Amino acid sequence: IDDGLQSTLNDSNNDKRIHNLTANAFYCCEHLQPFIVSIKSSLILDLSNESLKQLSMENKRFLSYIFMFQSKLMALYSHNNNKNNNANDYDAQTVAYFIQFVTECNKLLLGGNAIWFYASGMKLLSPILYSKYCRVNSLSLDRNFINDAVLLLFCKSLLLRNALYAERSIFYHCTFLKRLDLSHNAQITDIGLNTLFAVIGEKCPNLGELYLSNLASVTNVSCQVIYKFYQLFSQQTRLKIIVLNRNKFIDEHGVNTLNDVFRHRLVGEGENVRFFVAHCRIHPQLMVANDWDHRIKLEMPARMN
Repeated sequence: IDDGLQSTLNDSNNDKRIHNLTANAFYCCEHLQPFIVSIKSSLILDLSNESLKQLSMENKRFLSYIFMFQSKLMALYSHNNNKNNNANDYDAQTVAYFIQFVTECNKLLLGGNAIWFYASGMKLLSPILYSKYCRVNSLSLDRNFINDAVLLLFCKSLLLRNALYAERSIFYHCTFLKRLDLSHNAQITDIGLNTLFAVIGEKCPNLGELYLSNLASVTNVSCQVIYKFYQLFSQQTRLKIIVLNRNKFIDEHGVNTLNDVFRHRLVGEGENVRFFVAHCRIHPQLMVANDWDHRIKLEMPARMN
């Protein structure tokens, strides 16, 4: 699909198809407008709190279409106007909204859809994750009944970028994700996180914040996974914040493993890596007895974008 879109743009005989694709893009943006939130001059697509339940199959296709081809939609629009002089097809307000949507809407909120995400969310998300034209950099998937099997599908979608773009620049192999929230998915286990961190190391070098709070099945083993992650990928990752709050099976032994990331100098002091472990199973006396690095945070993190 991606290569077909590029060949369409390159072929001067495809003006009619380009016009139709542009019209589809405007149509998609119009139907997704009720779910758009504007915060601090940027756009967020908010499909949280069972919004997927309200979304028709047609609108789900619109969502995939827009984000799969996000960075190419402006090229379609410009090409269409230049070739066909159709600048007056849409009023100024519609055009302005379309331009803002495709250039600035890079945050996707899908949290709180519970069983509705489990049933259809990954079908919606997979083509978005593996498209090289997608510019989503913030993805919230909290409270979605995600288990290891669904998390594996998520990881496979990221790995598909290799198969699709094996001959292309490394630019196409990696996602733009900077923030990922998987909190409150009680069925994710250490096995799922082991796979996730391996894929983050390979496919998500731009990821800076990872939220893994309230994962009821996660244990100290995941702290070992994080240690290994920094052993392997410390030179190429930008992952600075990992939030593990309220994971009841992470205790002082797990936190000691996290502390070894700093003690063994896997990351430098100036890199500002921080691990948040508030309200895990850590005895107050042991908190005092252990000489943990100041980058082990026992409080809740401030709200971060």
